[in-house]
Amino acid sequence: MEPNRKTIAVIGALSLDMHLTREQPPPPGEKIEEGVSASKDGLTLKGINTALAALETFTDLSERSHSKWVPDVRMVSVIGRDHHTENIIARVKAFGIGTKGIKIIPDKNTDAIFHVLTKSTGETKHDRIDNPATPACWTEEDFENAQSFGGDPKPNMIIISTELEEKVFTKILTCAKDNNIEVCLDRMRSGPIAESLLPLFTHITYLVVHGKEEAEELSSGRFRDEVEKKYTDDER
Repeated sequence: MEPNRKTIAVIGALSLDMHLTREQPPPPGEKIEEGVSASKDGLTLKGINTALAALETFTDLSERSHSKWVPDVRMVSVIGRDHHTENIIARVKAFGIGTKGIKIIPDKNTDAIFHVLTKSTGETKHDRIDNPATPACWTEEDFENAQSFGGDPKPNMIIISTELEEKVFTKILTCAKDNNIEVCLDRMRSGPIAESLLPLFTHITYLVVHGKEEAEELSSGRFRDEVEKKYTDDER
């Protein structure tokens, strides 16, 4: 008998955090990540923590529930096509997270932060490479239907854990609302909330607030009044 599944799609930005070593400083014109060796346990996958937390939380809820169900967590993200691609996919799968929602951009490298220790000097340099820049790679067309969140079955919930372009953010909320998918907003867009977005905020089931500034914006009279008005109008 097919188990009862609860599917959660996590929209996030995957990147690599790499600790590397080199014997001598790089010659002029050479990138700091060229001619290096990877440190032991020196590669960390960033952006996966929300999906891992969701899997752990829903697994715990399932075990304590009278009606048993199986949590199915999938990642919705963007990575580049380079020598790290297969490693990233394998690592996500190893955590028990689905990968069908991960979009691979052929002409880009993967987002990465390099920490390079030069042994001869003891100096560590840091270099950030933003390639796909996940939010910028997505368009409204990437979220046309429920299958856009990692295929079938459609998710019971989506968790937004990265900042998104306003048009893409709006499209995701609209698609979720049209398909009766719950939304957990774990990362707000920076800056003022557009008036056009306020009606869609009534469909957000769970909201995670990071920091005092974000809390003040969400509790402001304008935001609160608009959302309360929309709820009241919907109930009439």
